[in-house]
Amino acid sequence: MVFGGQPTEDALVELKNRGFKTILTTRGEGELQWDEKTKVEELGMTFASVPMNHPVEEITDDQVARFAELMENGERPIVLHCGSGNRVAGLWAVWLVEVEGMEPGPALELAEKAGMTGVRPVVEKRLASSSKE
Repeated sequence: MVFGGQPTEDALVELKNRGFKTILTTRGEGELQWDEKTKVEELGMTFASVPMNHPVEEITDDQVARFAELMENGERPIVLHCGSGNRVAGLWAVWLVEVEGMEPGPALELAEKAGMTGVRPVVEKRLASSSKE
């Protein structure tokens, strides 16, 4: 897995050449001025999307479920991205705790290393509410 910000069209070609199979984005419709899905599919890779608002106000059960499905079934290696890496890393942290059973502290540390910044309070709020259920 590789986390990051939005790859360019040239970067997608390079990722394909390096053997990546799946590109997963959390960017919403209209955030990009070109058609990433078409480019990814033209390159023979799989495009997957878990749209998240920008800025993120909440992480929904549907987003976590879709992300879990893609993490379970997505062909690897996989690139996980949004605009900067913040949203996708935050979603990953929630998945690590709620689906994989990791403790919140280590999951948050890993997510920060993967690019989580401003979405951390939303992630912490979600994890605090899920641990009370």
